[in-house]
Amino acid sequence: RYELVGVVTTFDAASGPAQLLRHPEVASQLDCADVVVITRSDVAGPDGTSKARDVVHQRRPNITVLESGKDGVPAASLRETLRSECIPWQRADVLAAHTPDVSSAFVPLNEPVSWNALDSALQQVLCDGTVLRVKGLVHIIGCETPQIVQANDTITREDAPENAGVAPGLTIIAEGVPASAIAATLASRLTFRGLAVKS
Repeated sequence: RYELVGVVTTFDAASGPAQLLRHPEVASQLDCADVVVITRSDVAGPDGTSKARDVVHQRRPNITVLESGKDGVPAASLRETLRSECIPWQRADVLAAHTPDVSSAFVPLNEPVSWNALDSALQQVLCDGTVLRVKGLVHIIGCETPQIVQANDTITREDAPENAGVAPGLTIIAEGVPASAIAATLASRLTFRGLAVKS
C-alpha cells in the first residue's frame, strides 16, 4: 500500500552545526537522508543558514538541501523533490550511534498557565545546557487556542492545529542529568507561582 520514496532529515540552522559535533545521532540522520531541510532559517538569518548549509554539504557534498523558515516547506514541493532526485530507496548501512546518558520525561499541564510564568520557568531550566529540547501542548491564559511550545536555544509558541490529540504538557529531553529531575524542578517552579500542575 505504501512506497517509500525517500528519507528527509531536518537540520536546525541555529543549533544544528553545534549538535552535529556533540551528538552522533545527528551524523547518522544526515547519512541516511535523501533530502535535508534546513529549518529555522528565519531565526538563524542568512549567515547562520549559509553556515548550516555548508556544514551539511561538508558531510554530504551532493545531497539536495531545502530551506524552511517560519512558513515551512510546501509538502507538494518536498514530494516533487523526492520523486525527481531520489533513486529507489534502500536502507543505508549506517551505524546507529547514540549519545550516552540521554533521558526524557513528561510534565503534565492540565490547567491553563501564565505565559510569563512558563517562559521564566523554562529559561531557568534551560540555562545550564543539560536540556536538549522541550516540546509540548500548553493551554495559555488568555489564548483561545492551545499553544505548541518548543524550547532549546530559544523559546517559541504557535497555535496548535485543531484536534491535535495530544495530552497537555511538556516533554523534556536532557543529557547528563535525569530528565525526571528537571521535570520535577519545572513543575515545582510553576506550582510555586500559584499554578495548579496536576499529574
